[in-house]
Amino acid sequence: MMVSEEEQVAAAREPKPKGRYNIDHRALLFGSRFGRSDAVNAKGQAAAVAYAAAEQEELQLHNEELAERLSSKVDELRDISLSIAEETKDSVRQADDMNRQFDRAGGWLTQANAKLQVIAKNPGSRHMCTMVLFSLALVLLLYILGAAGTKGSVFLAPKSP
Repeated sequence: MMVSEEEQVAAAREPKPKGRYNIDHRALLFGSRFGRSDAVNAKGQAAAVAYAAAEQEELQLHNEELAERLSSKVDELRDISLSIAEETKDSVRQADDMNRQFDRAGGWLTQANAKLQVIAKNPGSRHMCTMVLFSLALVLLLYILGAAGTKGSVFLAPKSP
């Protein structure tokens, strides 16, 4: 059975007949935050209203404090995001510079490879002889350094007594 709010308000305004079943026995036995009853203790009801208002104001102050904290954190995040954007721009610029330098180095390597191909195609030239002698000297140097690292060499280590 559904009762509209208007009927509830009208029923609350009607005087209740005194009797055994019209008294809130639980409130009489254990007490109520309003006191013994609404009609008997208006002071308790006023205290409850004052307590509710104070609690509402305390919640409002707490919400304002939380809003200020949130605002400061949003400002920090904005500053961080701006610094990240600046760092990203710098990184992209550095990557572009590196790309240009790698392209230039690749061009130099291509030119050097072309010159080496020309040298390799002329077997009678003195450049080929120089390249072979350099390669042999490099292999000999690597052999000496390798032997010095494994056995102990007269070149790098003092003689043992």
